[in-house]
Amino acid sequence: SDPLSIGMWIYPHFTDSAGFQIFTGNPRNTGNFQGVSVVNGGGNDRLRPRFWMRSSSSVFLLASMGGKLTQNIWQYLVVTYNGVKSTTGTKFYLNGSEVSGTTATNTGGSSSIAHNIHFQIGSRQTVNAFYDGEVADVHYYDVEISASDVLTNYNATKSKFGL
Repeated sequence: SDPLSIGMWIYPHFTDSAGFQIFTGNPRNTGNFQGVSVVNGGGNDRLRPRFWMRSSSSVFLLASMGGKLTQNIWQYLVVTYNGVKSTTGTKFYLNGSEVSGTTATNTGGSSSIAHNIHFQIGSRQTVNAFYDGEVADVHYYDVEISASDVLTNYNATKSKFGL
């Protein structure tokens, strides 16, 4: 699979315990989800972002951020993937700094992701469930951006969010 990076400013409310898509890239609009997704976990992990890559109906990489988000404040979240289907290929950044303790699972399966992706923010097609919060300045890169790039992006945009 090819490297990628997804970044966004988020303001999570999470008033319920369900897990919902914050950002979804899907190469088709029906059937089993395929592509990449940044989600908040459900239950006690509702403030822990997760990243998954999936082809057909099987997830082949699932990563969870080592820390949790804070409710009701703006935060800059970035996920990078180096293109290697391994448990060390995914990094999470929060407010310009890498978050330690990221865990990932390589579940096997195909690692092929289509590049003709349709993006959705705050929900996933065919599911009437919506992200509980606000999202701004979403960006998607077809490369793994560096820690320096993450910090530069954070510093360039943080004043828009009162930081």
